[in-house]
Amino acid sequence: MDLNCTLQPVPKTGHPGYVHLRVSGRNAPTHLVDRRSGFDYISRDKLQAWFRQNICAVMQELQHIRCQNGRVYALKYIALGYGVAHTIMATCRGDRKRKIYFDFVPAFEFLASEWPQELPNHQHNNRTWFAVPRSIRDRNARKDPLTFTVCAPYWERMELEKKNNLKNTMRLMKAIRSAHHMNSLVSYMIKSIFLNCAEWKYITWNQSPGQILIRMTVRMIWSLFENRLPFYLVPGLNLFETVSKSQKSDYRRIFSRIIRKLIKCRDRNCMTPDDMAFLFGIRYY
Repeated sequence: MDLNCTLQPVPKTGHPGYVHLRVSGRNAPTHLVDRRSGFDYISRDKLQAWFRQNICAVMQELQHIRCQNGRVYALKYIALGYGVAHTIMATCRGDRKRKIYFDFVPAFEFLASEWPQELPNHQHNNRTWFAVPRSIRDRNARKDPLTFTVCAPYWERMELEKKNNLKNTMRLMKAIRSAHHMNSLVSYMIKSIFLNCAEWKYITWNQSPGQILIRMTVRMIWSLFENRLPFYLVPGLNLFETVSKSQKSDYRRIFSRIIRKLIKCRDRNCMTPDDMAFLFGIRYY
């Protein structure tokens, strides 16, 4: 997003990975800001409400979208940005089972040189980073409508590039997550296991995907045991804060069964159809 004003990211004290966006300039969007301690800041709540208002205003015009293949879709606004994303679902009028989901996340882009000095440095090759609206995940934190979290997909991509077996193994772990219905273990948490291990040089990535999967599963179990998964960009932020204690305990038990199965498959150098069904939810007949 470009609001035609100057935004300065200011780290939020005591909450690693979160920033306030201080606004200056004559064109400051007064309908999106709150004033605090003599400064104007972008309000996350007002920004999301503004997005919500604009999307709702056009939804009635998006009930008959014809594609080049002749299919006609009706659009419905189903996630209204109370978390992070605004989600629109497109349903084919001729086949109600055919659905497409579009996620929109308002984000502010910053130069690499604007990365706050208080936060850890990373390799960036002068690629940009973003601030996206997110409330503080810590359940004990006071509500703050001004918080945004930092993200840097370009920087993360550089950390993972030229590690093809890493990417293949990440897909396998996501398949395990889905097959065992560990819904609170979102994809970015799995990606973070790999990002952290890549930065720590925990493993050589030219091993087979099966060997890497065993090592990464061990790392996942250890993170669940510690109740801590560091955010790659700002390790002081624990990504597991949003996962309940009982869920972490359940996931630890599930992954313990998975690692035993993976080790058995490795030792006999074979994966049976029953193994595939247990690990990935795939069954061959």
